[in-house]
Amino acid sequence: MQEGVCREHYIINGIPTNEVLYGILRSDLEALNAKGESLLLEASSENPCSNAGLFSRIKAVMVHVSDPIAGLRWYEKAFPEAKKVHLPEYDFEFLILNGVQIEIVQADEKVGVGTCGLAVDWDVKSFDQALHHLINLGAVLYRGPMEIEDGNRMCKLKDPFGNLIGLRGP
Repeated sequence: MQEGVCREHYIINGIPTNEVLYGILRSDLEALNAKGESLLLEASSENPCSNAGLFSRIKAVMVHVSDPIAGLRWYEKAFPEAKKVHLPEYDFEFLILNGVQIEIVQADEKVGVGTCGLAVDWDVKSFDQALHHLINLGAVLYRGPMEIEDGNRMCKLKDPFGNLIGLRGP
């Protein structure tokens, strides 16, 4: 596939579908079509994505807190594998974990603290261990745990500053 071309090149019942999903479903769809079922499978020569490759990965998670110094200390304990980075030219410190910057910043009138918006779910190797680790640091279970796909569980915890942290894992 040429660079910059969107990976959505298959149409199932008129819906653009990416090649991974198409590959997984192709034999099932072909079997249904052979039996006269109504699913229509076709390849598309059009590129339905005008901004292919525009977004690549999460770069940073900004956590708005009332006390950034205390917040940074808490998140250092919450994510002990994270590396602290100091940018002296900006007088700013943040954590970096698996290529994602965790930026603890001052809450203000535009972005406050709380549970009323976006929550990031972290993939964990041991759900129970991560859950107990955060609870021992003062996080409070907010929602869940609940069973999800592939035998995993998920939950949301509220950090001591009122923001949500999600966990997903076995």
